[in-house]
Amino acid sequence: MNAKVANFLPASLSIALILAGCMPQAGVHEVLQISADGQYRLEGQVVSRQQLLSTLVEEQQRVPALQVELRPSPRADMEAVQFAVQAIRSAHASLAFTRGS
Repeated sequence: MNAKVANFLPASLSIALILAGCMPQAGVHEVLQISADGQYRLEGQVVSRQQLLSTLVEEQQRVPALQVELRPSPRADMEAVQFAVQAIRSAHASLAFTRGS
């Protein structure tokens, strides 16, 4: 093995390991939408505010690597968004945040 290849391999392995740590973990990806009027929809199904946490906990127990993508409407009340974020965190699910429609 020549010197260039010998030096390249450890550097490329280090970069690969660093990038692997930045990649999202494999898991089930579900979308939680918040409408302008504060209605929650998990994977298209309406979930009441009172049942949001218990529904997320049930999903997380069923699928330990649960990832929830939060898509609030631009007109959604900030308190409704904060409630959803807290419910996702309390359910110990991963959180992704995108702008909804």
